[in-house]
Amino acid sequence: MAVTAVTVLGADLFILSQRNVTTPVTLGQALGRLHQAQTGLPPQASTALSGPAPVAALPAAQASTARRSALVGTPKLPPTPTSVAVAAAATHASPAANPYALPAEGVYAYRTTGGESISVAGASHSYPPETYATVRHLGGCQWLNENDVIKEHVDKRTLCSEPGHLLQLEQSREVTFFGKTDGGDYVCAPPETQHDTTEQVGATTVGTCTASDGSAARIEATYLGHEPVQVGGASVDAVHLHLHSTLTGRAQGTADEQFWLLPHSGLVLRWDRSVDTMADAAFGANVHYQEQATFLLESLTPAN
Repeated sequence: MAVTAVTVLGADLFILSQRNVTTPVTLGQALGRLHQAQTGLPPQASTALSGPAPVAALPAAQASTARRSALVGTPKLPPTPTSVAVAAAATHASPAANPYALPAEGVYAYRTTGGESISVAGASHSYPPETYATVRHLGGCQWLNENDVIKEHVDKRTLCSEPGHLLQLEQSREVTFFGKTDGGDYVCAPPETQHDTTEQVGATTVGTCTASDGSAARIEATYLGHEPVQVGGASVDAVHLHLHSTLTGRAQGTADEQFWLLPHSGLVLRWDRSVDTMADAAFGANVHYQEQATFLLESLTPAN
């Protein structure tokens, strides 16, 4: 009985000590990972983020081959869902030399508010006042937008900026509580249209992104017109979008997001989001997850 009591007490203490663990990601860490991806060399230990290395952590030649295989497939292999999405994206090209073009690579700083919580032991994360997003080119029209909200929460979106269209090819999220990581990776095939430059104000497009386990996100993207956003004390013209997502499968619920994007590239100037889902997760069964957060770009010039 004494051993059991000690074990239970230890478990309770662990839960209490870990339920609000929030680890900010520094600019140096974000830059270290960007440089690793660009050069194929590992970052210094002091700036490395823990966890499995991305594809680009391989030597440069291998990284290039692996990335191309992951994104566009190889002739001898059957197409993957992502390669199908990329191939479909190519068919959307417009002959007119309109936006969108690729945003500049680098690490962008965002003034941040809000946090997230789960219905397990009152666990929550309060986001730091400044967070970082890394933009990295993947070849062709594709680019990765990786938001290191905290070490325990990373969002990734693979996008395609091409004349006349901003398309989403893939999105993923990893959230960690009590040392356990959960999340989802959704591939959009055909690509989900975030914005078409020929759209009229109020126009809505609908797309579906799916996970390997059959879960799905149905995304309704509504174009709300152009609005100014304050970035570093200056007024910047922005494309305003509202995205309403309905999740089905392992995770069920909704996400409402508002994006203000730089018109010529799709770079996020401001991102407001509200997420409310239920799921059987790594850190518990039938977990209620909620997030309320805002991200406001501090400068149009990234760190490199």
